[in-house]
Amino acid sequence: MSDKIKCNAEKPTCANCKIYGKECILEPLGDPSRGGGRESPASTRDSLPRGSRAKTASSSRPYSQSYSFQETSGTIQADVRGGDTEQVSRGDLGGAAGINSNPEIVRSTQHAAPDPLTRSGISRIVVSPNGVSSYHGQTSTIFEENPQERAPVADARPRMPDDWIEKGLVAEAAKQRQLEEFNYGAGVLDFDGVDPELGMHLLSLHWNRQHHSFNITYRPAFMRDMACGGPYFSKLLLNAIYFGASKFSPRHDIRKDPEDVRTAGWEFRERVRNLLGSALDCSDITTIQALLIVANTLFALGDERSAAWLYSGLAFRMIIDLGMHVDAPNLGSSRKFSDEDLEIRRRVFWAAFIVDKIQSLYQGRPATLKESDSLVPIKFLDTYEEFEHWKPFAYNAQSSSYPGSPAYNVSTFTSLCRLSVVMSDILSCIYTERSFNQSPTELSEMLDSLDSKLAAWRDGLPVHLVFDPNKSTQSPPPHVLGLHAMHNVLIILLHRPFVADGHLYSTARSISINSLITCASAADSIVALLRTYDRTFSVRRAPYLISYACYVAATIHTRIAAKRSIESEAHSSLKTCLAIFRENQETNWAATHSS
Repeated sequence: MSDKIKCNAEKPTCANCKIYGKECILEPLGDPSRGGGRESPASTRDSLPRGSRAKTASSSRPYSQSYSFQETSGTIQADVRGGDTEQVSRGDLGGAAGINSNPEIVRSTQHAAPDPLTRSGISRIVVSPNGVSSYHGQTSTIFEENPQERAPVADARPRMPDDWIEKGLVAEAAKQRQLEEFNYGAGVLDFDGVDPELGMHLLSLHWNRQHHSFNITYRPAFMRDMACGGPYFSKLLLNAIYFGASKFSPRHDIRKDPEDVRTAGWEFRERVRNLLGSALDCSDITTIQALLIVANTLFALGDERSAAWLYSGLAFRMIIDLGMHVDAPNLGSSRKFSDEDLEIRRRVFWAAFIVDKIQSLYQGRPATLKESDSLVPIKFLDTYEEFEHWKPFAYNAQSSSYPGSPAYNVSTFTSLCRLSVVMSDILSCIYTERSFNQSPTELSEMLDSLDSKLAAWRDGLPVHLVFDPNKSTQSPPPHVLGLHAMHNVLIILLHRPFVADGHLYSTARSISINSLITCASAADSIVALLRTYDRTFSVRRAPYLISYACYVAATIHTRIAAKRSIESEAHSSLKTCLAIFRENQETNWAATHSS
């Protein structure tokens, strides 16, 4: 093995050279095809104060950000929006068998970000005299351009290759998973006064269910900092998790009314209210996560739609305030963020982006976070949960026979991020107040373009996420079923306005007929997915997404059943939808408004 060590030029001595007792020598960046390095510019960001917490995110990292030896790894071409392509490191995704034949798992679909060394910078993190940092653009009076950014940067520190970063994050995730039981047994986990057995029960529910839906929380950092009081844990976030998980728990002692599941977790909600007051004085990642979780939970209650909308709106504002909508290397900043910091910021931003679009669908309101205003790649390097064995926890009886499956957490989340971008386009083109102003020709072209994007998303799915409920004998995890349900929902929401009584019905009759046929096919697919879900996991405790997909499918089946006999498939599908509403309304009272 070569004695050379990759040096990242940290001063006075980088982590690599310190560990191996070598002298720091920064090798010039070269062409990979001629044996040069593969490094890219270093990721640097400004410090984000966390109120009274003295520890910074980087100081609480129990592992080194840098690794001493680089394995040879190929790259893959990933299609991106606008016809561009970008190079994505293939890596080994934790060494699991057969991964190199499945490069789609870590595919990024965002436009390739401009080189931060040549980007002039329209925004940056600004630190005020009182130490509070916030995001500001060039129109702000406190934006100050750094003259050094206009000069060529010759000594910028190279960033470690993605496959190295991935291995470090996966190793840390594995270590922290082992430490969870150890820390629980040692009594060092902070349950905020809740009985540890109940607290761990609710956390287990969260990690098994809601966590896989949107990846709002990042388990390794949260559970580690829960033991040491680090920056990625807060009692506000903990109680938000308690509140969100309570309605899926069979335990009656956490309900205000033992017979009413809607009262589950009421004590935790009150605790969230009490903690939220002071948390709103300063933006913080854990506050953003808590607000997103609470917003999702409140909306499903049915009578808390305004609260859900307002809580999520606060989260989106905090994201902009912290500059999380721009990847850190592209912000003028004075502090280097760790690989874990970057991973968490990306995950939380895209989780918020998804929640924003889904809340907009549910509420029938404009979205807040725009893709054009953001510059964050859809790239997640901690792949530990991708192949972790997943089995349903606290589902209904029939799920006990489910043999389990790889969680496919990262690839499902990545695919949902990509789908949310198309969702954003549909919302901004089809469901705006000014959509009526376009000519029939413009509407037809818009329909074709958006339909092509949905088809491209489907064709770009990794093989392990492809699922046909009419052909497959083994069901994937519920969050994968939810992904396919949302895809079919968007097909209907795209084409439904163009059918005979749709709000954009002004195009050719052939387009209207084709759109109705497309809607009918998507509605049939949704019913088939829901039947699989109910047969395998039961819809009784399914997330609200299942009820919403059921509602959208029912709008089509109702239209068709009105013109068919009672023995028709449309009538059978409509009965399935009504049965699902009745079953699911116990957990998600908002489903009663659909039925």
